[in-house]
Amino acid sequence: MKFLLLISLFAAISNLALKAQEYNDLILSYDDNIIHLEKDLSYFYLTSSNKFLAFYEGYTNQIYFQNLNNGISSKVEFRKGRGPNEILLIRGLAVIDNYLFILDVRNSKILKYSLKDKSFESEFALGRNRISFITASRNTLYGKGINRDGIYFKIDIDNNKIEPLINSLTQQEIIELSKNIFRFEGPFLANSEYLISIRVYETSMFVQKMNGEYSDFKYDQTKKEPEYEFDDNFGRAIGPPLRVNMKLNDAALKPNSTIAYLSREGYTKKYPENNRSVLYQYDFIKREYVGILETEIESIGKIATNDKYLFIYDDKNFTIKRVEL
Repeated sequence: MKFLLLISLFAAISNLALKAQEYNDLILSYDDNIIHLEKDLSYFYLTSSNKFLAFYEGYTNQIYFQNLNNGISSKVEFRKGRGPNEILLIRGLAVIDNYLFILDVRNSKILKYSLKDKSFESEFALGRNRISFITASRNTLYGKGINRDGIYFKIDIDNNKIEPLINSLTQQEIIELSKNIFRFEGPFLANSEYLISIRVYETSMFVQKMNGEYSDFKYDQTKKEPEYEFDDNFGRAIGPPLRVNMKLNDAALKPNSTIAYLSREGYTKKYPENNRSVLYQYDFIKREYVGILETEIESIGKIATNDKYLFIYDDKNFTIKRVEL
């Protein structure tokens, strides 16, 4: 009797393990809150809701996602092209509840994909709006890009609407920001009150409240300035700064707070002699560092959060680690 029970238990565990690896392509396995990925590839756009985690692999041009309740991993099936539900160039992902939003900059559209049903539901043509980044907060999708009408936009795919946030920026401010195309590159984050752009090549961030009030400031006390290579004919930067103070790998927002996690190269008391990836906790309203989160990961790539977890992509060991907040 005990032998039969052991066999039944082993079979159930085996079936659960197989079920949790439904799609076994670049996702090799999942155990102990760690997703093991195929090595020597490039993973981007890590994003999460409370139900699903999603990310993109650049070389194979594929999108993967995991059901956070049962651990089952799957892949978004799509064709390359310009037709309905076809994609040419992915430049951003955002997850809201059971839905994944995919930014295709070559076709200038955003596609809505049901992660639960594993099917495309709709797509929205962006028209003349040059959206370069997307992000989400709870139930709202936002886009960012240098446009004549604004920089931040609220996007409602179900009702085919895109509108600039009220008092987003004045026309002159948009012109000034447009002169340097690299200054707005970087992580784009949102919660119910704020939109945050954190620059990769400068230790600075742009924070805007939903009512339009904004601030643009540095988050390091340093006198060193980045040096850009400029094209005098157009007055625009044609390359990233020749010097940077500290590399920003990625950023994420702690839910329901004003704390941003900044994944940067730096030092800690625990690792005083190693220039390694550190997750700094930065209060973007008080404009001060409030802590360091030790992850034991030497090389942090992308990060994402939901209400319960922080997800960290280890780009040295090609894993995604789930850390409870």
